[in-house]
Amino acid sequence: MRTFSALVVATGLVISLAACSSTPADQLAACTPSVSEGSISKLVEATGASEPTVNFPTPLIATSTQRSFETVGEGRILKPGDIAEIQYSQLSGSDASPVATSWDTGSLLYPVGSKDFIADLLACTPIGSRIVATVPVSSYAAEGAEIPEGATAVFVIDVLDGFAGKADGTVHLQQNGFPAVVTAPNGQPGFQIPKTDAPTEFLTEQLQTGHGDTVEEGDDVVVQMAGIQWTTNTILTSTWETSPLRTSASASDTVDTDNGIFLPGTVKQKLVGKTVGSQLLFVVPAKYGFEGGGGIAADETLVYVVDILAIQK
Repeated sequence: MRTFSALVVATGLVISLAACSSTPADQLAACTPSVSEGSISKLVEATGASEPTVNFPTPLIATSTQRSFETVGEGRILKPGDIAEIQYSQLSGSDASPVATSWDTGSLLYPVGSKDFIADLLACTPIGSRIVATVPVSSYAAEGAEIPEGATAVFVIDVLDGFAGKADGTVHLQQNGFPAVVTAPNGQPGFQIPKTDAPTEFLTEQLQTGHGDTVEEGDDVVVQMAGIQWTTNTILTSTWETSPLRTSASASDTVDTDNGIFLPGTVKQKLVGKTVGSQLLFVVPAKYGFEGGGGIAADETLVYVVDILAIQK
């Protein structure tokens, strides 16, 4: 997952999010965010259809976090547990100089309700909105950091899309002989590997059947996934602690050793024909695993749970 500036990465705050109404007709009025509009955030103007031009009087000093809507979207309201696709710009409140941006690298997939202050800004936000926020740097900087008095960060966040952060399909009973899967409230799977020899053939089990669009060959998909090694019963890879994975429904392996992400093409191909909202279990013997190895033992059988969250055209 791409990160915000070093100041943002340093955050350790645990945020408290207000619950959002699921009634579309009520929209924003029925959803009480934990970050309110204020007189300081209203001073920020962000114009332009893509990367915004941002203007505000300097120096801009905020004593509390505030947000305002530059544009109110017409999509559904984001709630904790959703994933937001966003673009952002961060500027210094002292002189309006740029600090960080995603516009030159690509949009981010950001969990709403994760443990940092950005989640406060995204909660109770309709998809399609542009929000501006003024944030005291002292509220999220690392302990011991040298912070100029009154330092304020200005954020402009475009909410491009949003979707459920876990599978939400019809649940099926599991088959005997497969690894048992139990999910936490946020959807993160836990595994129980049978005390038997690992299978020698590739196995697939549908744990949930989603009701969204059908994945086609080569589609760009967004997934949550976790993988475990059969023999050692240890987690090999997981997106649940970071951010969902963008990948393709194709035969190519996804191997990102820097972020500990390993997803073989044999699994990705099996997503074709499945629907958004589905959850699938895969048992992948070594002969169906990674062509490049990915640092995994040559004889290791892997077990994956994959949630299909979205198709991105």
